[in-house]
Amino acid sequence: MRVLLTIAHFFKPDGGKHGSQRPDLKPRLQALSLSLAALHQLFSKSQGMIDIARRLTVPANQPQGHDLDIVICTTQTHH
Repeated sequence: MRVLLTIAHFFKPDGGKHGSQRPDLKPRLQALSLSLAALHQLFSKSQGMIDIARRLTVPANQPQGHDLDIVICTTQTHH
């Protein structure tokens, strides 16, 4: 199955109350990076099982894997 996911992303460091308006970029960048990694870990086909005896990785759960398209939606220069 092919899956299309969208993530709204906004960052404007002008000192507001919300996380998207705080001057420190690192928490927003980390949250976006972790979200992308989690989506790939949950839905992609890159799952594998380690065969220790033969020292190789065997594909696993391939029927549950999906083709992912992830779109990050931003607003002008606020990203």
